[in-house]
This record gives sequence, C-alpha cells and structure tokens, in this order.
Amino acid sequence: MNQKAADDTERITVDKPSCNVFLNIKSNTFLIESLIIDSEFGWYASCGKFQHITDDEIKNCGLNYIMHNIKEFKRREKKELSEHDKMTSVQYRRFHKNHKQVGIDSDNSNTLRITPMHRCRGGRVGKEGEEMYIQLPCSNEDFYNILMEAFDKC
Repeated sequence: MNQKAADDTERITVDKPSCNVFLNIKSNTFLIESLIIDSEFGWYASCGKFQHITDDEIKNCGLNYIMHNIKEFKRREKKELSEHDKMTSVQYRRFHKNHKQVGIDSDNSNTLRITPMHRCRGGRVGKEGEEMYIQLPCSNEDFYNILMEAFDKC
C-alpha cells in the first residue's frame, strides 16, 4: 500500500451508519440530520435538508424514521451544501443554543447506540459512558422513552 493510500485509510476513522437527532427546547419538535463520511477529511458531515418531525410522529414511528435514515447512509452523496452548512455563524450558534442533540449509530442490524451530545467550544461531543443501547427489534414506545432519556442527559 502506498503512503497516500495508508494516510487515507488512517483518516477515515468513522464509518458506522449514523444520523443526528435534534430536539427544539422551546417547541418540542425534532429534526433528523442525515450524515455522510466526508471524503476529504474522513469524518461525519451533514448532508441534505433536515427532516422535521413532530412529537407525535416521533412517539408513533420515530424508530422507523431512524432505521430508514441509517439504511440510506451508504447511498448518500453530498451534491450541495447541507441545510446545516448553509447557516451563518449567528444562525448556527442560535440553532445549537435552542436545540439538544443526540447522535445515533449502528454497528449491526441488532443494536442502535444513542449518544447524548454536550456543547463545547467547537461544537458538541459525547461523553464516554453515557451511550445508551437499544436492542432491535423494539417498540416505538421503548425507542421514544430511551431517546427522551438521552435528551435529558444533554
């Protein structure tokens, strides 16, 4: 393997099908942010528009929305700036001030990992040991309860 190929292999450190879910603190509505692997840097990048979901929709079929998003992960292509990327710095700060965030990923078809994200200087990070795991299949009610428990930790 040549050095450039080795560097590229080392750069791509994340590849689990993933998405982010945001909870608007004021309106109690949800956004799903689709993710891709950035081919230049090898980390997750926002892709496309947010999927807007009401509290009732997330309660009744939230797991279906997440599983569909996870399933589409490897098929996505970034053809333009995402809705997240189009935000000005003021809009970005306001958005993150008004929303809680969890990351959701899957290593396999039997488990989802939900990671509460915490604000830090450059964005958000998950704290080690706070991850919550959901064994599939599970009911939408169980998924919703665990999702809300994760948001409570943000």
